[in-house]
Amino acid sequence: MIAPIYFFLERLVLWIHNGATALIQGLSIGSLSNEQLEQLTEQRYLRQSASYSDESYLNSGLFIWERDAIQRYFPPGGRVLVAAAGAGREMIALAGCGFRVDGFDCCAPLVESGQNHLRKHRIDAKLVYAPPSSVPRCGGHYDAVLVGFSGYMYIPGRNRRIRFLRALRDLLSPGAPIMVSFMEGFPGRRRGWTAKIGSIIRTLRRAEPVEEGDWLTAGFQHHFVDQQIRSEMSEAGIELIYYSGGTCYGHAVGLVRTDNT
Repeated sequence: MIAPIYFFLERLVLWIHNGATALIQGLSIGSLSNEQLEQLTEQRYLRQSASYSDESYLNSGLFIWERDAIQRYFPPGGRVLVAAAGAGREMIALAGCGFRVDGFDCCAPLVESGQNHLRKHRIDAKLVYAPPSSVPRCGGHYDAVLVGFSGYMYIPGRNRRIRFLRALRDLLSPGAPIMVSFMEGFPGRRRGWTAKIGSIIRTLRRAEPVEEGDWLTAGFQHHFVDQQIRSEMSEAGIELIYYSGGTCYGHAVGLVRTDNT
């Protein structure tokens, strides 16, 4: 009798834990506006800015999956805009690979630190501050866009993310690549109940519903499945041509469609 009782209790504890987590997550996300969710993520990076501007991190180069996708889809020596650039890890690595780079980020201390590092490395590039979910006019058109590590998943709300992609798309020529990275989120009851609970509260507040995949952990995150990435890119005028996840960090590449107006 001991084993059946133990496994029953184990399932019960897991059920209670998952239910409590979904309830807390749903109540929290549903009670906050998208602007407030962005502020939580901003505060996270303000508190951790020292680690993201550390010399060893900035000089660590591209991750293997970043390098492989860039080599495959980005035009050699092209002009690349790095969104959510932080203090410039990707910018420094891309410049070392022969690309011309500019970037922007919504964390002012990281931008300031990055500007200093770019000068130190004698890299002729602009790194500017931009408010969350916005795209500044850094200087003309680009041949490719890299949304910095995880940057896309910190934008709350599907409509907000699509507007962000459209603004980036407008800086590119037809056929140019845009690369994003993110954590994957697989369907499950906890994920579903979080969205349902949060959406009930959002409905009462007359706000945009909470999506399956919205999560709070040291700030806001949206964890994607491949169909969500495909759908958001498509609505922004971008055709998904590459998606990878599971064995490595989730990332995708899309090309600006030629039929956009």
